[in-house]
Amino acid sequence: MTDYASPQQEGSVPQSAGIDPKIGGLLAYFTWIGGLIMLLTQKHSEVRFHGAQSILFNIALFAIYLVIGILQFIAGLIFWALGLAVGVLYALAAVGGLVLWIVLAIKGYKLLHYRLPVIGKIAEKWAAS
Repeated sequence: MTDYASPQQEGSVPQSAGIDPKIGGLLAYFTWIGGLIMLLTQKHSEVRFHGAQSILFNIALFAIYLVIGILQFIAGLIFWALGLAVGVLYALAAVGGLVLWIVLAIKGYKLLHYRLPVIGKIAEKWAAS
């Protein structure tokens, strides 16, 4: 994960008229809808990046939860204890997702360009267009 300051971070005039970029960076991580709103409505490049990354993060998290949930169901049909073990994996993924979500929201508020490994590059392309 890359963590470096945005070139527009300190002392710059906000490019968006209505919302403070720091608040926009934070709000981008409140569900995928917040990310979509920030991506589509804000002109500040860092807010747009966090909006795009939020959308992709939520999609990835949903896919992970879906796959683990299906595995838990199938494992539970095979043997109840196996289903329980996969349930523990689901709980660990949920806690990890929550912790990462909090970290991303804080980085968004600070307008730090905190890029997740795979989806960060895609988010940069989305924000630039």
